[in-house]
Amino acid sequence: MFFESKNVTIKFGGLVANNDVSIAIEKGQIMGLIGPNGAGKSTFFKACNGFNIPTSGEVWFEGKKISGQSTWETCADGVTSTFQLAETFPAITVLETVLVGAYCRVKTDKEAHDIAYESLAFMNLTDEQHMRNNQLNLYTRKRVEICAALATQPKLLLLDEIFAGCTLSEDEELIELIRRLNAERGITIFLVEHVLKVVHELCDQVVVLVHGEVIATGTPAEVTKLPAVITAYLGEDNNNA
Repeated sequence: MFFESKNVTIKFGGLVANNDVSIAIEKGQIMGLIGPNGAGKSTFFKACNGFNIPTSGEVWFEGKKISGQSTWETCADGVTSTFQLAETFPAITVLETVLVGAYCRVKTDKEAHDIAYESLAFMNLTDEQHMRNNQLNLYTRKRVEICAALATQPKLLLLDEIFAGCTLSEDEELIELIRRLNAERGITIFLVEHVLKVVHELCDQVVVLVHGEVIATGTPAEVTKLPAVITAYLGEDNNNA
């Protein structure tokens, strides 16, 4: 299996944030992870990229156990992520931000700049390359963050609520961008998302997480029709109406 979590449980003291979460992703897929606020989605994501160490269970990528290793080792293996908030250093330029990603993969200045320029062109950010991150609007900062992730040359890209705060037109642009990353670059995508329209348009498969546990897996059309999923999002009263 390309990527797999095996019975991952994460506890913070007496709080069980994730309980026995098993998810498998095939190479080339766009997989979605959905669930209501507080379901444990971001906590689980951070176990996939090395920020959280599972209390029990394991995370595997291309036949190698990656849970428990450092974030930079996970990135070197080919797993890169963005975050709920656009995490860019405010005082450096767009180009410098993308170079940080490139240096995770190569050592020389020329190689890093070649990767950075090519990534900027792919993301339509060439004109903004000399702007500082604190001069950019939210949507552009999100694209810069994806661009820096792209410069690490990932095989698996984790996108944590990348559509949050975007307008409808920005949503459409991001959907097309993610499709291109998947189709043209061959990057497998695993995304956390609340915008179900995005999930329906993008994802091949969806996993539903509620109270830290997987309650459903299937296509977007299949899982969003399930009574348990409807209840989780809209409440018991809606399900019984």
